[in-house]
Amino acid sequence: MRGPPNAALLRRVAQFTTSSSSREGLPFILPPIDVAYDVETAERALAARGFAPATSPREGELSLVGFDIEMRPNFSGGTAKNPPALVQVANATGCVLVHLASMRPEVPPTLRAMCADARILFVGTGVAHDMQDMQRALGVECKGYVDTGAIARTFGHKKFGLKAMSSYYGYDADKPKATQTSNWERGPLDDKQIRYGAEDAALGLWVLKCMHNERGKGSELMDWVAAFANAPSADALARRARSADVPKVVADALVDYTKEERAEAREKWVLKKVHRGKKLLSRILNGNLHPVSAASSLADCFRAPRARQTSVVWHVEQPPDKSTFKATVQIGSELAGVASATSLKAAKFEAAQTALAALRSMDREKWLTKELELVCDV
Repeated sequence: MRGPPNAALLRRVAQFTTSSSSREGLPFILPPIDVAYDVETAERALAARGFAPATSPREGELSLVGFDIEMRPNFSGGTAKNPPALVQVANATGCVLVHLASMRPEVPPTLRAMCADARILFVGTGVAHDMQDMQRALGVECKGYVDTGAIARTFGHKKFGLKAMSSYYGYDADKPKATQTSNWERGPLDDKQIRYGAEDAALGLWVLKCMHNERGKGSELMDWVAAFANAPSADALARRARSADVPKVVADALVDYTKEERAEAREKWVLKKVHRGKKLLSRILNGNLHPVSAASSLADCFRAPRARQTSVVWHVEQPPDKSTFKATVQIGSELAGVASATSLKAAKFEAAQTALAALRSMDREKWLTKELELVCDV
């Protein structure tokens, strides 16, 4: 195990303070940084920066902690993930980097207590996965979290990673790939790693506050945040909104998100089915499919998920003297065919052939799109 960083490095760390104005006027300020390579140092730093869980907090009181982990990457496929080498926690008072790789198999008791306290919400992007890594590798029980990526998606952001959201609110985070994939197991960390690790934890908390400042009008921060607690995705949040009591501004956003997701899913389904349908129509018009089989294939193509109705409807009649059969087929909203024959098979063949013949004079892609959209609207 290598020793702590030297005095010159610590002086450089102390100078890592950067500010930038956001859309809503919240500056990003990187708080003072402490780096701990042994349990005793970690305990002192966590206590001094106010991270230790309160011994007798008010019932239901929540607190927010910026959170992230780093681990040595595996560059060979199929190998297990390495355990967390560094844990970063941040609040308004400071940012503490706990170099677990230098302490193994020990874990600072305060860090364990923070993870096990459901009133402490760890904040970050993809933070649920980080907490799972902590729990799996270290046996540290992890309970409360808030995923900024899930919140960003709820409010319509297509790019919801930490760097993208930081840029959206006015701070261009420097996240060099060389630092991201460096060996986080080795101590002491260099100044680029320290900056990178501290900024990741602090930015998660800052982005959350910026989102509330922009999107949480009329709601208290902690009431707003509580509506998003322990939901790993925007879909999970949308499901929760149906039964949970959430601030109106959150409920409205979740309704809009659900509508947008459904619209996107509908569009993807239609495009996929149009692609499949064009190939099917090519086979039909080239005479490679029996007309009745072609009608059945179109019915399968037009069938929407969970739909009970079919887009291809047959009706067969036989007169009292049983001399002929009359078959009628409706394919979608526009194609129809009627035929009579001495056998049911022949009547259905001619009816389907008549209905499908109309396709030769139509814009087939436009017809497919129209019919598929009608199916979605049922």
